[in-house]
Amino acid sequence: MKKEKAKKILMIIGLAICMATLAVSIVFIAKIIELDVLRKTLIGVIIALASVLLIIIGITQRWIVPGIITKIVAIAMIVAMMFCINYINITTKALDKISNMKTEISNVRVYVMKDSAIDKLQDVRSDMYGIVTGLDNENTEKALNLIAKELNTSITYTKYTGIMQLMEALYNNKVDAIVLNSAFIPVLENVSEYSDVDNKIKSIWSVDLEKLVEDDSNTNPSGEDTKEPETKDPYDQYKDYLYGGDDVFTLYVSGIDTNGSPMVNRNSDVNILITFNTKTRQILMINTPRDFYVPLSISNGVKDKLTHAGCYGIQVSVDTLQMLYGIKIDDYLKINFTGFVNVIDQLGGVNVYSEYDFTSVDGYSYKKGYNMLDGRLALSFARERHAFGSGDRQRGKNQMAVIKAIIDKCTSTDALLNYESVLGAIADSIATSMSKDEITDLIKMQLSDMKGWNIVTYSVDGKGDNLMTFSLTAPNYVMVPTEATVIKAKEYLAKIYAGEKIEG
Repeated sequence: MKKEKAKKILMIIGLAICMATLAVSIVFIAKIIELDVLRKTLIGVIIALASVLLIIIGITQRWIVPGIITKIVAIAMIVAMMFCINYINITTKALDKISNMKTEISNVRVYVMKDSAIDKLQDVRSDMYGIVTGLDNENTEKALNLIAKELNTSITYTKYTGIMQLMEALYNNKVDAIVLNSAFIPVLENVSEYSDVDNKIKSIWSVDLEKLVEDDSNTNPSGEDTKEPETKDPYDQYKDYLYGGDDVFTLYVSGIDTNGSPMVNRNSDVNILITFNTKTRQILMINTPRDFYVPLSISNGVKDKLTHAGCYGIQVSVDTLQMLYGIKIDDYLKINFTGFVNVIDQLGGVNVYSEYDFTSVDGYSYKKGYNMLDGRLALSFARERHAFGSGDRQRGKNQMAVIKAIIDKCTSTDALLNYESVLGAIADSIATSMSKDEITDLIKMQLSDMKGWNIVTYSVDGKGDNLMTFSLTAPNYVMVPTEATVIKAKEYLAKIYAGEKIEG
């Protein structure tokens, strides 16, 4: 009698566990489908396997020993699936955070001299503001309106034709304060008179202004009636550009070397095009030095440093590089390189190849060959240029070496060991225009074929000079492109788009 009663209790417990396993299985499979990183055939196998196990667990509850064994199996399944559900939720949250970058941030500030007694807006005389015209007018006007609203009074200002003239007025006390996008402060640091501008001025007011990223290529018709004039064919402006079908896409990586959100507009110190051919498993990385002297997409043919394009927004950098190389850039990725220190640390370090033995200005030594670097050492490696005769050229190559090492580590099984922390660090350091679906398609492709990629790197080159730029009305250091290197980069791009092997 007692045996029958115990058997009945065990059966009830077993059926309860079976129902719990079924419920968790349904949630688990739903989460897998929602994440969409596994092929349908594999999802089908998982569903079939789970169904068979559930049937076996249910049937075996009529017997004591087999029932106990399958109860243990069921509990193990529940724990494993709950563990996976947690990881899927973490992944989904991170993808939601970094994908579909629709807005960018311009940080506009009111600056005064550091030794000034002025510490707040109320201390500034209402007719002693200065602004620059011709650069970032929209954000300057918005900031002025906000200042007037906060002070509840009208303000007047003196207009200056360039950033240097504006800063000169502040230095010489012609104005009490200037209203300027903080992205232009690093631009001034390249001019000898203002190399220490950060130590001479202070910010007494700041505002982050968000705006939609404008993409001129996004002109596809909606299919709905509209009063707006008909847009041009979205591919007209790219008709002479390279096209490799669905197997090829190009990602622009813009690196800003600062703390804070990667969505804030800043000088783009890293400018790398990464072209993927998913059919041939080739990746081509082309570095364009920050000081490359090229016309910006907004400068009406006037040349500027490529790095300055980032001050005007990510799309200006994208359009400028499209003009330079004659390709359509499909998406962009903004990296906060300072924040990427944490990513590398969470990966357990990366194995980076150095072309030279050198010691950085930070005092870190690197040997020729592979170096296992933590985040701090990798950042110093990527920043260094003074140790090399080629300066910024070698820095660009080193930055690509770090990115290559990160790609290698992220596509290996080692990345799974600290998955949650790695993903969290990545989400805090990058933002991309890629949709969540596009990212999961890439993950799905990598998971279905864990073979490595053939990565080829190339850097265009130029000759140093001091010339006028669009963003500064004074000569400053630029790199005039060596046309042969630009042509070589275009040849490499043509090969990877055509599915041909590139000999690096």
